[in-house]
Amino acid sequence: MQMSSRARRLAVAVGMAIGVAAIAVGPALADASTPTANLSGGFSSILAPGSIGKTVYLSINGNAALSMTFKGVTVQIDVSGLAGVATVTPQTSACTTAGTLITCDAANFKTTTFVGTSQSIYPYLGQEAIPLTVAPVAGASAGASGNVTVDVSGSGAVNPGSSTGSISLADGPDLAVVGGDPNVATSVSATAGSSYNHSLKFTNVGDQAAQGVTVEINSGGYGVDIPETRKGCEYAAPYEAYCYIPVLVAPGATETLSPSLQVLTTTDLMWGGVQVTVVPGYACLPANTVGTGKAFALVDSTGASQVPVTGQTSQTNIDYPDNSLGLKLTVSATTADIAAQLSMFPFSGNDEYLVSAGLTNDGSGYVNLGQSANYELTGDFTVPSGVSVVSVPADWIPVVSGAPDYSATGQPGYAEPEESGPGSECPSWGCGRRSGVAYPSRVSFPGKSKNARRAGVRAEARGFEPRMGLRPKPH
Repeated sequence: MQMSSRARRLAVAVGMAIGVAAIAVGPALADASTPTANLSGGFSSILAPGSIGKTVYLSINGNAALSMTFKGVTVQIDVSGLAGVATVTPQTSACTTAGTLITCDAANFKTTTFVGTSQSIYPYLGQEAIPLTVAPVAGASAGASGNVTVDVSGSGAVNPGSSTGSISLADGPDLAVVGGDPNVATSVSATAGSSYNHSLKFTNVGDQAAQGVTVEINSGGYGVDIPETRKGCEYAAPYEAYCYIPVLVAPGATETLSPSLQVLTTTDLMWGGVQVTVVPGYACLPANTVGTGKAFALVDSTGASQVPVTGQTSQTNIDYPDNSLGLKLTVSATTADIAAQLSMFPFSGNDEYLVSAGLTNDGSGYVNLGQSANYELTGDFTVPSGVSVVSVPADWIPVVSGAPDYSATGQPGYAEPEESGPGSECPSWGCGRRSGVAYPSRVSFPGKSKNARRAGVRAEARGFEPRMGLRPKPH
């Protein structure tokens, strides 16, 4: 049996959102001559020739120095490079088309998420999406491709952005989940210590039939369990399941999974995530247990009878990630209380100290960092001018004037995890009540003002989740 690629589109939990480095004079904020924000956007897609086309989402990203609202955002999409390959049609009245140029008024959107550190120039993120219909040109063949250019601009002190994507044609099944932007998890309300059900619908927008369908379900970790209740499913309990449904899904067919997907929540869950991916053909888990009970079925939107397939055929979806659905389960009744922690101990006789910085959760809610739909939590660790960094964890990098600089270890700057995103000094998989881990680094305090410099060492927790208290703790 051939294993699937087990592609994951889960948010990667960062195990450390606090860095250690020497800082010259504090936060590296933009001056009056520096634009306070950056805009960017773009998209790419793969289509099957002769297919019905599909929805893609043009993602617009804005990074800013402060929490702000981007105003007067305009997006221009140049599709002249797609002649003879594909068409692009906006699904919103905010866009107008003139020849090969599509102009969209993205209006205003806020930077609602903190993704950097207080030392970064542009630590705040805002996102918007414009739905577009892309379809192959009649008569175009597999192998054809073209480019599409996207320019994003806004009013005020904002850097515009430009990118070039591509649309290409390929033969094969192309399963696409119906409803929502596949690049952004859908927030849903759940109850702790209970079950959550969600309907799954998808369409084969390819030009070849799917020889059966495998539904891959992944909760990623503690807080959300997948019950082993379905025949035809392989389980890596309790966080993963591959469910094979041996029926033919023809091009253009829309199917609904029956019954709905079900997951179980723990009593202390605050938020957690589920990723569902639909792939054509048969895919299996390398190590698994086989479920029992009634198997999943597919219900055709036209009411047509299903055609069973025999054997186990491996196939590849021609395009990603629109065959995936991300869910963020939020339990409003639970809360967390995240605090920064910091300790320093003499390390050697050379004015070196071992510094442990981190975050701890003193609340009742479990924070499943890797499954958060947004960047919910981060932290800063700063040291004053004159302090040298001797060593840091391997995945930290120094940040100088808000930008990563791999050559600056030990020099004035700022260090944070190599991957910015959800994370804390709690274990990378999550943070339960009164749990937390601190990773050590070594710093040196040369000179006569050692005590003053020690007093300037500071750790701070940051976040955007209103139910998660955040408390700084200076040394």
